[in-house]
Amino acid sequence: MMSKILFLLCCSPLMFAQTPAAAPEPSMAFIRENYSKYEYRIAMRDGIKLFTAVYIPKDVASDGRTYPILLERTPYTVAPYGVDHFPANLGPSTLFAHEKFIFAYQDVRGRYMSEGDFTIVRPQKPVKNGRRTRTRARTRTTRLTGW
Repeated sequence: MMSKILFLLCCSPLMFAQTPAAAPEPSMAFIRENYSKYEYRIAMRDGIKLFTAVYIPKDVASDGRTYPILLERTPYTVAPYGVDHFPANLGPSTLFAHEKFIFAYQDVRGRYMSEGDFTIVRPQKPVKNGRRTRTRARTRTTRLTGW
């Protein structure tokens, strides 16, 4: 009798333990159904155009809803290219696609579909015309958000 009670006491936490619900995995079909893809070439101050792929939830146009924007600028690629081709996932986590964000992916200067020369790290010019200037990456981000 004692062994049965001991067995039940040991196994009872296992009976009531719950496994965490797995995050739903967005598929290419989910992304195609819920997002519109647009591709742009955004001109920088010097005339170089950076390739940008933007994924916008479809209910932005129909319902007039607004969403936060996630911008990723990468030297690795923003493939798949083409407005009819969608990636298998969006964002840094699978949860972001289901929560509906606007995703903007951009090839850095000189890589893949963007124009210009690629430099791994561009030096900052701390003083220009006697005043401090912003870093170039910040200037590009300002240019992109102003676009």
